[in-house]
Amino acid sequence: MKKKTSNAPCCVFCKKSHGAQFNIFTPRFKPFGTACVECEKSVPAHFKTPEEYLAKLPATPPLPTQAEVETRPSFYDCTHAFAVPGEDNIIDMVRPDTQPSCHYNQNLEEMRQRYPEAQIVNATEFFAAIRQRKNPPLEWEITTRENYWNMLEVLPPKYHRNGAFLVGEAMDHFGANGAARYDAFKQVGSIYYQSNRPVTVAEIKAHMEQTLATA
Repeated sequence: MKKKTSNAPCCVFCKKSHGAQFNIFTPRFKPFGTACVECEKSVPAHFKTPEEYLAKLPATPPLPTQAEVETRPSFYDCTHAFAVPGEDNIIDMVRPDTQPSCHYNQNLEEMRQRYPEAQIVNATEFFAAIRQRKNPPLEWEITTRENYWNMLEVLPPKYHRNGAFLVGEAMDHFGANGAARYDAFKQVGSIYYQSNRPVTVAEIKAHMEQTLATA
């Protein structure tokens, strides 16, 4: 059976065909079907032909060869990363002795064009610093009775005992085992408290056991 071919126009700029709109009666670039309506609007007015505009575009960088791909370090080979100190995420993994990086295939100078404050950091130390920032010692800050009850009633609590509870939706997952952490609240007499950081179920249980033991 002979394969059917599509007669739908295809925009020379964005390469869209189906779903694209074309100006039938007064196309900017002739003949009809040369450019979709969106590209006719976006191409600067001083360009008279598609060829003139396309010639001004930067050349598409060539795809890496198979040899380049095979010699590029994998994430498992890398002990360092490109990152901005103080941020909570790395930009890319890298072996400092064999730049460029694993994913973006860029060295530090190229990476700083997008991230001016990027540095090469030890990945283990960087992630340890993130954990330390996100997991300071548990402290309790005074909150209002209204806030306490609003958070208790917004969802069924994950944990609830002796006036202390964890809000039913996890705020993050933390630590080597990815344990879920929740906003924590407690009531002591007529005073209401909120935790300074999200808390795991194990942490709130240990805290309550210690509180009851010393009561």
